[in-house]
Amino acid sequence: MARTLPWGTVIAAPIGLGISSTGWGNSGPQSWRAVHKFGANPTLTTGAVETVWPGTGSIPRPAAPVTLQAVSGSTGDSAGSSGALTVTVQGLDKNWREIEETVTLTGQAATTFTSTGWRRVNRAFVATVGTYGTNIGAVSISTGGGSTYALIPAGDGQTLQSAYTVPEGYAAHVTQYTISADGPTKQNTAGGLQADVVQTPPGGARRVVERHYVPSKSGAMTRQLQVPLRFAARTDLEIAARTESTGVSAAASFDLILEPTS
Repeated sequence: MARTLPWGTVIAAPIGLGISSTGWGNSGPQSWRAVHKFGANPTLTTGAVETVWPGTGSIPRPAAPVTLQAVSGSTGDSAGSSGALTVTVQGLDKNWREIEETVTLTGQAATTFTSTGWRRVNRAFVATVGTYGTNIGAVSISTGGGSTYALIPAGDGQTLQSAYTVPEGYAAHVTQYTISADGPTKQNTAGGLQADVVQTPPGGARRVVERHYVPSKSGAMTRQLQVPLRFAARTDLEIAARTESTGVSAAASFDLILEPTS
């Protein structure tokens, strides 16, 4: 059975997942649904393994629930200004259940979220804007003086992070992913881009699930999984990249289907 998603895409229930026509067509918090994640790292650090996201290194994940703040690099992102007015953050609460909150930005002064006990940030986006149409400065979601868990680059209006944590009450089936790289020179294998699909199960060790190499200049690949990769609740997923070349950027995306388990 095909289903029309909120953003207008019509997709069929994936083959082999055992989704009934009623289960796929239902709406609500405990229905089968699709999630698309995508990210970009404009400049990879040579010789380092980094999450494909706008920040540096691996995207941080709290060891315990935290309180979050949102702050922009521009005073133009605030109520009554021309840039971003409000930002919505979606993630997981202290019980690993899905949570969402929208806050009003106050420019370069931090705004603290009223919801406490965030374990993960899966996505953040600009919800309302002034005449500029999007965020003027980069908007960071952090603990304030501590780790930055999400970053909305200036002008993008959305986080670009190829990372996701499976909510409690669901299993995730990864159905496909894409990886691309660009740099000043074309290098292959170790000199190009090494891209890993990585999982960290709850309480477990970080583990590479798949590894691919693409050329460091105009290199790209897409992997369509005939048998989707299944991951349990609370599993951290990401696409990470490494290169031995300089000036290489990377982009990655993956699609998954959330299966209700409780």
